[in-house]
Amino acid sequence: MRRLTSALVLPLVLTMGVFAPGRASASPTWFQFGPVEAADVVTLNYAPGGENGGQYYAGQYQGTAATTQAGLSSSSAQKFQTFCVDLFHEASDNQQYKVTQTATVPALNNGAQVNYLYQTFGESKITGTFASVVVNGQTYHNVTANDYAAALQLSIWTELANSGSTTGPFSYSVVTGNASVVQSLVSSFLGAAAHSTQTNGWYLQGDSVQPAGLSQGQSFLVTPTPATLKLGALALCCVIPACYWRRRRQA
Repeated sequence: MRRLTSALVLPLVLTMGVFAPGRASASPTWFQFGPVEAADVVTLNYAPGGENGGQYYAGQYQGTAATTQAGLSSSSAQKFQTFCVDLFHEASDNQQYKVTQTATVPALNNGAQVNYLYQTFGESKITGTFASVVVNGQTYHNVTANDYAAALQLSIWTELANSGSTTGPFSYSVVTGNASVVQSLVSSFLGAAAHSTQTNGWYLQGDSVQPAGLSQGQSFLVTPTPATLKLGALALCCVIPACYWRRRRQA
């Protein structure tokens, strides 16, 4: 998500155990953030991460990964849809930085729930308007891509920061989009993920030490097969493609 006041992206990892065992032994990987895809503007409060009511984008983002920095501009670079798992760093559009492929379990708080949410609902690009969406037994009608993606991102942050509870140090409010739909979807997403035992998952953790002139960026989810970044299919019922409004304010 892009922070509206500074044009910086601030999607969030409750990095419980980021420096704990679980880091993959893969060769260094490079990541490029952006653009923001489907998203709503939200206010966030999470004191440990320095969020105190500022406005940010919450939603789905595009990521690009390669084994070298030059490879990010190559036609062979892997592009994929992703969600943020980092409350403590920022990233700007097209920012490039080094990352390490890291297992979500045990590195992330509620990593199994995060895996379930991403792999079930968020690996493919979210577009259009959903005529009918069923999440955890609850049916929603005429849900925009922005609201759907925002609810999924907020659910992931809630798992990371509040262990899946709607109360805790992390809180939010919806500035754009349909707030009641987003909040209801968040509850349904959290309910669906509550008993997940899905331990196979990966994220690209922004390295704390970067080459000269570069700064550490945020950490983002990738699919369970990080070597190929192969995208799974998003199973949604009765999807009606439609144009949707994307808020992209420049600082």
